[in-house]
Amino acid sequence: QFEAMTRDSLTGCYNRMFFDSELAREVLMARSTGLPVSIAMLDLDYFKAVNDTFGHGAGDQVLQDVAGILRGALRSYDVVARYGGEEFGIIMRGAERAIARRCMERVRTDVEKHVCVVGTNNITLTMSIGVACSDECPGTDESMLMAAADMRMYVAKRDGRNRVIGAEVSFDTVVDTEEFTAASEPMQRREMVATLPRGRVRLKPLSELTERERASRVTLPGKRRT
Repeated sequence: QFEAMTRDSLTGCYNRMFFDSELAREVLMARSTGLPVSIAMLDLDYFKAVNDTFGHGAGDQVLQDVAGILRGALRSYDVVARYGGEEFGIIMRGAERAIARRCMERVRTDVEKHVCVVGTNNITLTMSIGVACSDECPGTDESMLMAAADMRMYVAKRDGRNRVIGAEVSFDTVVDTEEFTAASEPMQRREMVATLPRGRVRLKPLSELTERERASRVTLPGKRRT
C-alpha cells in the first residue's frame, strides 16, 4: 500500500507527494549534519508535440523511457520523482553543487541521445534542467531550494532549451521566492522568467528584501510591487 501511495503508476518513479515530503526531510538533515543536498527539476522540451503528432500512447512510452534513463544514471538512494506531466524532480543527498551539475549534464546528454521507438516511429527529445544545492545558501529551506531549481529550469527553457542551469554562476536579480512559488501555472512562471535579464537570479523571501530590492525586484506581469 505504501508503494501505491508514493509511486507514479505510469513511470514507476516516486510521485510529487513523496518528493515534497522527502525534500523537507533531506533539507532538515542537511542542516543538522552540515552535508549538502542538491535537487534538480527536469522538463522535457516540446513534449506536447509528441502527444499531438504520435498520440498519448507514444507520449507515455517516452515518459517511461526517460524515467528509466534517470534511474539508470543516478545512485540507488537518490530520489527520482515524476513531479507532474512531463516534469521530473531529483533529490541527491550529499551531492555538492559541482557534482550535481555534472550528473545532470550526463542525464541531459543521455536523454538527447536516446531514441524512443514507438511502432514505426523513432522519437527523440531533449530536456531543460535546473539544479540547486543547499550549500549555496546555508540555512535555506525546502521552498527556497525548490524555487531556485524550478526557476533555473525555466531560465534553461528561455535560453534555448536542452541545457542545464546550475549554481556555477552567481545570481544578481532579486526575485521574491514566495511570489514565484505562488505562481502555480507554468505559463505564469515562464512569463516571470521572460522578464528577467540574461544571466541568473537571486531568490530571497519578501520578508528579507531591503527597501531597494523591494523596489527593483522582478514581479509577475501585471502585478504591483508591495
